[in-house]
Amino acid sequence: MNPLLALTLLCLSTPQETTKTPPQRVSTKRPAAQTKTVVGVITALDATKNTLTLQPDNGTAALSVTIAPDAAFTKKNELAKFTDFKPDDHVSARLSIRPDRPAEGVLRAMKDADTAAETKKTATAIYTGTVVTSSLTNLDAKDKDGKTTRFRISEKTSFLKGGKPAKPTDFALDNPVAVIARSSASGNLLASIVADSASAAEQAKNDALSTWTGQVTEKKDGLITLKRDDGAVRTLQIASTSAELFEKLTVGRRAHLHLVKGEPDKDGHRTTDRFTNAR
Repeated sequence: MNPLLALTLLCLSTPQETTKTPPQRVSTKRPAAQTKTVVGVITALDATKNTLTLQPDNGTAALSVTIAPDAAFTKKNELAKFTDFKPDDHVSARLSIRPDRPAEGVLRAMKDADTAAETKKTATAIYTGTVVTSSLTNLDAKDKDGKTTRFRISEKTSFLKGGKPAKPTDFALDNPVAVIARSSASGNLLASIVADSASAAEQAKNDALSTWTGQVTEKKDGLITLKRDDGAVRTLQIASTSAELFEKLTVGRRAHLHLVKGEPDKDGHRTTDRFTNAR
């Protein structure tokens, strides 16, 4: 037999390996839920099934809502229960909604719309009033109209009285109080700064900023004293790498001073590393 023909027949008779394409896996992972706040009217409520239907104010489709076991409720600025709400109540609800199920949601927190609006207003301004009660966990204060507001206290809350660090118990009944707060995910007001006046609270808030603006009143031994536009007088340490730059900044000039991130030195001075002229 022709050798070439024999080799050809042998190749044809040998099983050939075939490359199989593995089947593609279809992802079964659910899209992550997104948290959003919806303001609207409760059109239906079932306390036994822990569900409600919410019609958003913006005119979009009604939402079918399931109540989470740990959901928080507030009504008329007081802690409440799900059963305290009724159909036709105007509410602000914090919901977890999956992108693949936009008409359904899980309720994380809910409060009546008036309380929600008041909370938002308080969280964007300095609250002033007098102390009703003060503890390690809560501060209750009464405004000039006699309305009481509760602020949550945490280890991150700063207390100032007479321009010095203080404790919650230093604020006694009827003492004047000023609070800078933020709204938590559950809708509570968390106190960031508690002081004995609005100006002191404002200055404490500005102390944490990364830029201070004001007039240079003194330069000495690597330190700059700045009278800020909020009236506070603060001394800063000049960064060693910026000493030559700051020779151009003279006493009496107004400037924007950039502050370096980090803790103050042992004398409480923050560090500045650059500046720009201010009008």
